[in-house]
Amino acid sequence: RDQPRSRGLGDVYKRQLDFLKDMVDLFHADYARQLETIESGIAMKDPEIISTAAHSICGLAGNLGGQSAAAVAHELETLAKASNLSECPLQLMQLEKSLDELGTALKKTLETSLA
Repeated sequence: RDQPRSRGLGDVYKRQLDFLKDMVDLFHADYARQLETIESGIAMKDPEIISTAAHSICGLAGNLGGQSAAAVAHELETLAKASNLSECPLQLMQLEKSLDELGTALKKTLETSLA
C-alpha cells in the first residue's frame, strides 16, 4: 500500500521541479528584456518606462526568493517615480549585479535538486 503513495510523492516532487525550472527559464528571459527596457527608458529620460520595468523585475525576483534583487529593483522604481533619473544608471548597475547573483543561485538550486 505504501508504494503507490511513494510514487505519488515522487510525481509531486517532479512536478515541483519542473515548475521551478519553468520559473527560472521565465526569470532569465523576462529580466533580460526588462533590463533592456530600463536602459531604453534611461536613454529616453522616461521615468514611467523605467518604473514599470523595475516594478516587473521587483515582483519576479521577489517571487523567486531574490529579496536583495527585489529591493534594488524597488529602489530603482522609487527613483524613477520621483523623476530622480540621474541616479538610475548607478541603480541599474546594482540591479544587474543582484540579478546575476540571483540567477546563479537559482541555477545552483536547480542543479542540486536535479542531482
